[in-house]
Amino acid sequence: MGSGEALKLSEKDNVATSLTDIEPGAEVQVRWGKNAIKIQSLEKIPFGFKVALDDIDQGSNVMKRSV
Repeated sequence: MGSGEALKLSEKDNVATSLTDIEPGAEVQVRWGKNAIKIQSLEKIPFGFKVALDDIDQGSNVMKRSV
C-alpha cells in the first residue's frame, strides 16, 4: 500500500499539496505547522498535485492559501 506526504498551508484550506507521488490506498500524512493528520488516498496523486482533505461538492470552492 505505501505511504505519502502532503502539506496544508492554512487551517482554512480544504486541500493539501502532495510532496511525494501517492499511490491508491496509501496512508498520507498531511502536515501544517506543528499539526498533522493521516488520510487514505483513494487514487493516484502525482507530486505537486492537490489532495482533497474531505469531500468537496461540485461547484464548491477549493480553498488553498497562496504564498
